[in-house]
Amino acid sequence: MGGVMLLTCIFAQAQDLCNNAASFTFAPYQSTCNAITQLTPTNMSGTHLWSVVGFAPAVGNLTFSTANPVFYLPGLPVGGTVEITHTITISGVVTVCTQFMTLSCEAVKCNENLPSQTAVIVSINPNGCTFNFNLNNYFGGGYTVQSIAFGDNITQNNPPATVSHNYGQSLGAVNVVINYTTASGQPQTCTFPIVVACKCDHPNFTYSNSSFDPCSTVCVQFNDLCNGFPGTIHTWNFGDGSPAISGLQTQPIIGDPLNTGTFGDPVHCYSLPAPNPIVVTHGLNGLVSTSTTLIPANYLPSNTFIVGQPNQQTDIDLTTLPLNQSNGAQIVVYGDLLIDHNYTFTNACQFFMQPGSSMSTTFDLANFGTTVTHNLSNINACSAMWRGIVMNSGTNLTMNNCSISDAQYAIRFDNLNVITLNANQFRNNYVGIYTPPTAQNN
Repeated sequence: MGGVMLLTCIFAQAQDLCNNAASFTFAPYQSTCNAITQLTPTNMSGTHLWSVVGFAPAVGNLTFSTANPVFYLPGLPVGGTVEITHTITISGVVTVCTQFMTLSCEAVKCNENLPSQTAVIVSINPNGCTFNFNLNNYFGGGYTVQSIAFGDNITQNNPPATVSHNYGQSLGAVNVVINYTTASGQPQTCTFPIVVACKCDHPNFTYSNSSFDPCSTVCVQFNDLCNGFPGTIHTWNFGDGSPAISGLQTQPIIGDPLNTGTFGDPVHCYSLPAPNPIVVTHGLNGLVSTSTTLIPANYLPSNTFIVGQPNQQTDIDLTTLPLNQSNGAQIVVYGDLLIDHNYTFTNACQFFMQPGSSMSTTFDLANFGTTVTHNLSNINACSAMWRGIVMNSGTNLTMNNCSISDAQYAIRFDNLNVITLNANQFRNNYVGIYTPPTAQNN
């Protein structure tokens, strides 16, 4: 017989995940189990625009302009999902929040003309893979259920009044078929669709470098460990103050200047200097989440270091640079990098000096001086001039086959310095080498 569904329960799969002015919640309207849902924004002021996109032909696209609309979802199979987008404008500022809602409970009647005994109560567990079929209406009405076919080539004969079935993997839309006889012995068939979209229950993820621009951004590839569960709703907070994002496992991220890829495996770009530390939170289905502190060595290219903070001095021992020698490294410098013991940069280290940054030295009493050595180093500015290398009193500098570009004072000495320069190039510096007139340097 033809399948006519009475939707009787909406389950809020995830609520208020955006954490911005457009945040909202959704819940059944005037009932604990019905197909009518009310949307409630966190902020009732301003102007509102709602878009409800249903992943079922009968749902289509719905739009509302009231603050907290109520809507009905006809024709959505249990397990089906709708996308709800709220756009709010307050004093000319536009904010957007998108969330997802999954139908997890319904009552199915295969024919409105048949008595209530033909209503099957279908519910879905949070993991999206296990469905519960309540056949009590059949048994209570004197009907006999011969079999239930779950739509995955598995059939259970002579089922009990309550049947649970784990599909094991996402299958999309499948038809469930119940064969039964009425009290008078007439054979009948009830066929109705469900959507099997399994959801992962562990929010763990991995991450790695996607791309790196040493003067502007580092982009990180995040990979959740829920492959094969397209029904999972992922929420990411990347720990840099940007808005959290939320969407289905395989849904592409579109029109986001900071994020690309899919919501299950996004690529997020951090503006440099990235937060230190970066704490990323990943949530699943609004139910479980985990927070992970990213390790720079795991999201930067190999042998790459970002040191210092703008307008601050950072001791080299407090950075992630190797203890006494860097070999062929990429080094991005913010603020002043203070070198207070003997240190060697060798094998063509590449320096990317941020605007106003510098490298300075201080006298190491324990070793009776500080010597900084550069072999084949290339030291360049990013978008504007940097301050240069500052050699304080009693410290020494050796540079062999290096280049220094775009500094205010490429090398600036103080007093009692020993300087050894061999086959170096100075390009586009305001001053190449500066020493005070009264200084005693060699």
